[in-house]
Amino acid sequence: MPTQRIRIADAIGVGGGAPLALIAGPDLIENEAHALKMASALAEIARQRDVP
Repeated sequence: MPTQRIRIADAIGVGGGAPLALIAGPDLIENEAHALKMASALAEIARQRDVP
């Protein structure tokens, strides 16, 4: 399966032969509202970067 390089910031790209990237935090989900807030933020970032 071919890989695709994704830009997550001006100087940072992941995938497509780039070095391993680690996305970390938060360490725990405090409640449902917190989980939904984090999911919404991640979905928006993915949408902006055309990540499927």
